[in-house]
Order: sequence, then C-alpha cells, then structure tokens
Amino acid sequence: MSYKAPGICYCRGDPHCKPFDTNDTMLLVGACIHTLAKDGCSKGQDYDTYHVYANFDRKKPQSHRSFVSQVYVEYKLESGGIVTVSVGQGGAISVSNNETNFTTTVNTFPYVNAVHADGFEIDRSKPPQEALDDGIFKKSKRIYTVTLPNGLKVIYDGVKVVEVIAPAEFTGNTCGICGNFDHDETNDIQLGPHLQGHSPICSALAPSGSFGDLVTSESLYDFTNSWLTKAETAEQDSNCYEECTQGLNMLW
Repeated sequence: MSYKAPGICYCRGDPHCKPFDTNDTMLLVGACIHTLAKDGCSKGQDYDTYHVYANFDRKKPQSHRSFVSQVYVEYKLESGGIVTVSVGQGGAISVSNNETNFTTTVNTFPYVNAVHADGFEIDRSKPPQEALDDGIFKKSKRIYTVTLPNGLKVIYDGVKVVEVIAPAEFTGNTCGICGNFDHDETNDIQLGPHLQGHSPICSALAPSGSFGDLVTSESLYDFTNSWLTKAETAEQDSNCYEECTQGLNMLW
C-alpha cells in the first residue's frame, strides 16, 4: 500500500498563509474571522462535519497587516450536537457543546499534557525538534494540538502561528483559505461563499463573483474576504466592525 501524505496548511506572521497544495505563501490583509478549512463545500457557509476558522486581528489600529489571534474548531457529532474548541492567546482554551449547553475552560494544563472531550484530544507540548530547526513553530515555546475524531489536526502556538493537517483521505473535500487539497497548485485561490448578492454578513467587504471562481494573486483581498465567516460587533472587535462598515480602504 503506497503512502499518501497529509495536506499541510499554515498561517504565520502578518499573516503569510500556505495552502495545502503549494509551498508558496500568500500575504493576506484585514481583520475579522475567516474560514481556514471545512468540508461540505457545496453548502456555502455551512459544513458537513468540521469547520476550522481563525480570528485575524490587526497588529496596530491603523495597519492593514494582521495576525492570527485565536483559532476555532467546530465538529458535528453523530448525535447532532456541535462541539467547539477555541484556542486563544497564551493557550487559553475553551470547549463547548451546544447540544448539552456545556461550556468549560481548560485550566488543567499545569498538571496534565492532554485532555479529552467528546472524541477530541487537546494536547499541549513543546514544538518537535524539526519544527525548532526549520519549521513554522521555530520561535514558539508551546503548541496546542486539537485532534478531531476524523483525524484532522489543528495546531496553534497561542501567539500567531496556526497549522492545519488534513489526512490524505480528505483529498478534494476541503475548501477555505487552505484551498481544496486536490494536489493541483493552480486552483487553490477560489472565491468562498461570502459574496455580494448572497446575504453577506459584512457587505462592505463582500466581493462580487461566484462561489468557486478562480482569482489571481492580485485579488487576494477579495479571496480573503470571500471566506469571511463571522462579523463581530464593535464591542467584540472594533477592527472588524470598522472594516465591515467602512471597508479596508480606510487604512490605505
């Protein structure tokens, strides 16, 4: 049996994101919460089993450069419930289940290295040596790994580096900023479902076009905003609210 490599996508820095199918990175701009990877791509903003999304936060109030300040992982259980794990700055972790109205903050890491909830495993560790030598986590002191029941892994350092590792069997069944994982590096930059004419949640940022349209590297701003998945109020995220009401042109 031949070995099939998993897909690896990451975002780091301000932020440079690498899709599953290429070693090249894209420089993305703007704030708000965007989809990194999900399945059920024909369902628009919905998904079949998993949804990985991240909060892109501005480094400075008047800068268009941003970084990944928080990562969220949603997974639909066979019972119909949805478990959401969030990992924030410094490794602040919360786990919730909408079916049982259960929410907890993981604060056991000073005593254990892994916790389990609803088929998830959440692990805290030091980055492996290969990551320290030349990998994306070479400046990270800790990494937090969320492993889903389907084998998908999401790794975040609690600062600004996130990595999504998709099992080989996910090939051709993902979409988002991480791309479609079909081993074709020429078709990763596809418009998502957050578009004009499709009830966008942030109309000032929603680009025109059709879901799945290929865009050029000169249109990364449209690409990023087409994967916007949640818009925050001013009280929650003033940077995102400002962009949603005024557009990103105010920063140029």
